[in-house]
Amino acid sequence: MHKLNQLVERVTRKNKGEESKIALTISAQYGLVDQETFFNNKVASSDLSHYYLLVKGDYAYNKSYSSGYPWGAVKRLNLYEKGAVSTLYICFRPFNTVDSDYIGHYFESKKWHKEVSEIAVEGARNHGLLNISVKDFFETLHFVPSITEQKKIAALLTLIDERIATQNKIIDKLKSLIKGLSQQLLSPENDWILYRLDDLAQIKSGYSGTQVGYQTPYKVSRIETISKHCVDTQRIGYVECISECYKLNVGDILFSNINSVQYIGNTAYIDKDYGLYHGMNLLRIIPNTTIVRPRFLHLLLCTDWAINHFQTICNKAVSQASINQTALGKSRFQIPPMSIQKQICSMFELTERKLDNEQKCISHLQQQKWYLLQEMFI
Repeated sequence: MHKLNQLVERVTRKNKGEESKIALTISAQYGLVDQETFFNNKVASSDLSHYYLLVKGDYAYNKSYSSGYPWGAVKRLNLYEKGAVSTLYICFRPFNTVDSDYIGHYFESKKWHKEVSEIAVEGARNHGLLNISVKDFFETLHFVPSITEQKKIAALLTLIDERIATQNKIIDKLKSLIKGLSQQLLSPENDWILYRLDDLAQIKSGYSGTQVGYQTPYKVSRIETISKHCVDTQRIGYVECISECYKLNVGDILFSNINSVQYIGNTAYIDKDYGLYHGMNLLRIIPNTTIVRPRFLHLLLCTDWAINHFQTICNKAVSQASINQTALGKSRFQIPPMSIQKQICSMFELTERKLDNEQKCISHLQQQKWYLLQEMFI
């Protein structure tokens, strides 16, 4: 076992003369990142001269606890040659006798949590910060294998990280492709037949009866049931009884007509039988299948121009916005012949299926990495 101060040295150099203008913060995916670039917001002081100056390869420990990081996060500066961090961070750099990549992976595991939990003052969490002294942090004990073993472990985990990064790029490209298909194939400039939405579909309100706080056989939709254009079955309500006329069928579309302006017009396509009923605060759109394929109509409702339209016509209040059925029904959409609708839907379904498979792949890679992080460190 080694004390941390036998493995690393503390970094306390100040950013004199603002040698670096980059105010760093911690990102779970990218490590230490520029606040302004990654979050479109600079919360740091305008004067960075009193901050610590980090150079590439230095580490910073942010004692703020958050989801997934109950004892804070330790990240390495990889993206920039230099950067500045708040003096609330504990900064350090590994000695040459320790593999820096190994240290980075080690602090991604949970193996160091026990030591930190024992030095954190119980109950003393001020403004989201763990009460951990610098001295105590550097005296925590850690098991470190030989440098040869360190390099082997680091190489394996780095290989998985690189594979995950490649997979993320594949996913980003597929998302861009789907967005491009939407812009090209579902443009409002197409020379197709123009229909009002209330000619394309029935628009209905949901069941307004009282929901109960326990599970029953009757599951009903709620505003939060819509998640990324899909149904989130973990976020539903229950009622004692309800008419079968409210049962949601495959091909129906849930539409968020009461929400914040940002989320007004969110939709969820009923792609299978969820045993779900139509609850309050969402509209139900039932497509007329003699004119429009349900999936095609849903694709139209998800386009950027459709969302912009809904945000324009909604009635805005202080905390939320709303669209009434009449206004929604007057919305106009260009509809091609059924044969073209089928072709467009097939293109989207193939691309979305590919995206779903790639997302499952990255999930498996992340699970594999998580398992190795728990097993390869003592």
